[in-house]
Amino acid sequence: MNYKIILAFLTSALFLSNSIYAQETFAPPEEKKIFRSHRSENTITVDGKLDESEWNKAETITEFIQKNPDQGSPSSFKTEVKILHSKDFLFIAATNYQPASDVIVQNLERDFNYFQNDLFGVAIDGFLDERNSTVFQVTPLGSLRDLQVIDGNRDNEDWNATWEAKTTILDDRWIVEIAIPWNASVSSYQEEN
Repeated sequence: MNYKIILAFLTSALFLSNSIYAQETFAPPEEKKIFRSHRSENTITVDGKLDESEWNKAETITEFIQKNPDQGSPSSFKTEVKILHSKDFLFIAATNYQPASDVIVQNLERDFNYFQNDLFGVAIDGFLDERNSTVFQVTPLGSLRDLQVIDGNRDNEDWNATWEAKTTILDDRWIVEIAIPWNASVSSYQEEN
């Protein structure tokens, strides 16, 4: 079974267009969950290891549900997500408890085919309008895919952001660590002083 986790975080709602997925997406919950991001005062090295003490201070987000094949059912594999932020970056980490022997990655291209690869992804509804979002996705082998969802039903897959992600695959899980700059002028995950 492919491992596809999409995370709606903070007060943002997740709304991706149907053209990204094979089936119609179920409606989001009426009462949206709110997750708080811990501010990191220390440098986060994006290496897929989560060995900085800051990650221990971050809230752990769990209890994800499936979109495919059994919409609304608990996810097949346990996933733990944490969110940090600094003045320059939004950091997202996910521990995906999927055995290494079950991982499927067809290629290492940027903007890989969504349907042919396991991935972890996040959509950010920065305007809180439930119609527009920026989407960041990473395969277990570290391939990146990003796109914009416009007006709830159009995708701009040609859009490329400057962001970083690294992964680590262990026997029983894979870990992804992501850094997304708040400002497009920040081009590296090493923060500017």
